[in-house]
Amino acid sequence: MRSHARHLDGLTGLRAFAAAWVIAYHYIPGPFSVLHIGDALPIVRTSYSIGYLGVDLFFILSGFVIWYVHGAEFARPRVAIFIRFMCLRAARLFPVYLFTVALLGVLYSWNPDFIRTPFNPAHYSPRLLLLNLALIQSWGVTGRLSWNFPAWSVSAEWFCYLLFPSLALAVARSGWRGTVAGIVLMLLGTGVLCLTVFGGSMNQSTGGMPLLRAGPEFLLGCLLRRFAGQARLTQWPWMWLIAGSIGLWLASTAAGLPPGLLAIPCFAILVLAGSTPETPVARLLSARPLVAVGAASYSLYLMQFPVEKLASALLPLLSRNAALRSMAAIAAYLVILAVCTWLVHLAVENPSRRWLRGWIDAHLPPSRRAAAVAPAGAHVHPAKS
Repeated sequence: MRSHARHLDGLTGLRAFAAAWVIAYHYIPGPFSVLHIGDALPIVRTSYSIGYLGVDLFFILSGFVIWYVHGAEFARPRVAIFIRFMCLRAARLFPVYLFTVALLGVLYSWNPDFIRTPFNPAHYSPRLLLLNLALIQSWGVTGRLSWNFPAWSVSAEWFCYLLFPSLALAVARSGWRGTVAGIVLMLLGTGVLCLTVFGGSMNQSTGGMPLLRAGPEFLLGCLLRRFAGQARLTQWPWMWLIAGSIGLWLASTAAGLPPGLLAIPCFAILVLAGSTPETPVARLLSARPLVAVGAASYSLYLMQFPVEKLASALLPLLSRNAALRSMAAIAAYLVILAVCTWLVHLAVENPSRRWLRGWIDAHLPPSRRAAAVAPAGAHVHPAKS
């Protein structure tokens, strides 16, 4: 059973990287903006300024792992399988998500002044609360971020789960050529969306745009897992492939092309490498600290915004002219984020997942076929930004 878990440890470690990248994107120009981090080193500024792409990596990872865990079940879909699948996904997404929404509600009730520019009470209206509770805030029903802002991506992933049975049926019936053609089509499709509909930027988080962003990337992840099951990947020169793709990505960005244009192909190669056991990339990503952070990355992702408010009293300590004091304040800020994340992971995420999984197994038991093909030890996270 542990061998199945190890098969995904590289992807769990990759989730840690994606979560840290998104948090850097939010925190460095947000609460830490007074320090002007990256002014002296353009490469640092460029690195965190495109951290929104961590969400795209999450969407690809999610599609890959969801197919790994559930793909075979939907080769012959039935209503009972779909209901069980959606219950399992709801059990994974909602407990921590609803906890963070409730936490923000308590903070707002306790001290409305915690909302600072550009955040204002209009983002916390009762109507928007209902949309957030239903997890449909990214489905084109509102044009603004609201409540737990980064959860727009969780809403988009919830939409992808609803589409998964039909996607799985198409992917399951694709042969080798169909899988490769589908991957190429999704890569081209995300590039076309980036250049046209998205206006050159993948950083789309309001209106119905998140669905256009998440859908092709989630499907790409499903196809990549299908491809990984059909190809012999252990002999591929992964380090050269990753170095070459990242080099091409950086060169294209330096030439003035949108960063998101070649990011998705790079992520596809990285996901395949991280999921291939015993490769240097998979071993590196399977380091215990990365896997530990990756396992808690869902709680980390959703707690970043409440912690930004909880730790706001530290912000007056930040100053470009007081380096030691600023370093201490940032360290304290990150420690608060780590402690809150770990508490939520241990006290909310894990217990709720175990209890709800037990309830689902008791009332919606898996079919014999599903029980026979489902890999053990697989953990899934959306990304999900």
